[in-house]
Amino acid sequence: MHKFGNLLTAREVSEVLSVDRSTILRMVKRGVIAPVTQLPGLTGSYLFDRSQIEALKDTQGANHE
Repeated sequence: MHKFGNLLTAREVSEVLSVDRSTILRMVKRGVIAPVTQLPGLTGSYLFDRSQIEALKDTQGANHE
């Protein structure tokens, strides 16, 4: 089991969506996706809800068909 349960890191989200990690960070800044939380520290990682990311992936797939 993943140590964050149903949450994904930005790296994992980038793999699911087949985009670069920097794209994920830009998507957060633009409000396209919202992290559930951010880990502590100056550069704490964002964590994202798996179901939100899967829904976004499904939407992207529908837009490319």
